[in-house]
Amino acid sequence: MYEKEIRKCPSCTYDTNEDYYSLFFLSISSGAFTFSFHTPYPIGQDQFPAPASLEKVVHEEQEGLFRFGRGLFEEEKVIFSEKSILQFFYESLEKYHITLQQPYVLS
Repeated sequence: MYEKEIRKCPSCTYDTNEDYYSLFFLSISSGAFTFSFHTPYPIGQDQFPAPASLEKVVHEEQEGLFRFGRGLFEEEKVIFSEKSILQFFYESLEKYHITLQQPYVLS
């Protein structure tokens, strides 16, 4: 609301992140196995390539509790912290690696 005033203020900092609400979509498939999920940009920005270098994926919103893009309920925010999501992510990559007997590369 007060962008002009903030930019004029010598003591204020203002940073615009165009990708803040973007999601990374990771899908790994091999035969009968498929693993896919979405990760918010602020959480995945250190693990995934720059958004401009990736193919844009468009999803249609679904109805229900497990629909794409649903925000977390307050109770879920305690259960699914950024730290726990990253832990689940790396555990899943390790399980995938063991299942296929192939190394995984995350760049």
